[in-house]
This record gives sequence, C-alpha cells and structure tokens, in this order.
Amino acid sequence: MAAVRADAVLPTMLSPLTKPIPMVSAVDIGMLAASLMRETWIGRRVVELAGPTNTAPEAVATALGGVLGRSVKAVAVPGQAWTGIFSGSGMSARTVEAFIEMFDGFNNGTIRFEGGEPRRGTTSIVNAAPIPLRAGH
Repeated sequence: MAAVRADAVLPTMLSPLTKPIPMVSAVDIGMLAASLMRETWIGRRVVELAGPTNTAPEAVATALGGVLGRSVKAVAVPGQAWTGIFSGSGMSARTVEAFIEMFDGFNNGTIRFEGGEPRRGTTSIVNAAPIPLRAGH
C-alpha cells in the first residue's frame, strides 16, 4: 500500500489488469468461518467464498483512488521480478515458490472454483481498504 499512498500506483502480480477475478475480504472469510463452525454436516463439503463481485486489478485501483481522493493506476509487475520482490519481503524460498505458483494460476486460469457450494461476501472493495487509506485517518 506504500506505493499506492506515495505514487498513486497499485503494483499487482495479477494480469491482465482488466480481468475480474473472485476476491474476498478477511472480514467475510471470518464471518463465513464462524458461521460454518456452527453448522453440522457429514462427509466432504466444499464452500467457495468470493466477494460481492469479481474484481479486476484496475477496479481495485479505481476503488483505492476513490478512498484517497485521487487517481490510482494499476501496473502489472513483470513475472521475472516476482522472486526478488517476495524474497526481499522476508519470505522463505518455498513460500516464494508457492506465491509465484498461485499468481501464475490466477493469471492463466488454472486456479478457479471447483463447483462447490457458492457463497458471496458482503464487504465491498472500498470497505475492505486498509483503515490508513480511508478519508480522515
């Protein structure tokens, strides 16, 4: 978020920038987890949670810009830079590999819902913005 605040740029590993994907807030994950712990079922159950709408990186940048009161641009980070970025943040080599695999999977479409029980959260991208970004903070 430092680049968003300082330079009005949202660096992202997601590409293309216009491709909407399921995103979900931590608040919605916690709410669903609490709800599921109160339910009873037998066997294997797959519950797939996404936010209220699928969202593209450009839409995230626009939402953050609205929160900040200025234009924010999404910029795709080249794949060859990912290892250095993740390693530089203190991740272990295995965690770096896992993150690269995850973003590659989002970008090439191999990570997708498997057809379980769909649920939608209610927290919008604007309401999921970190508190320090919100007006008045």
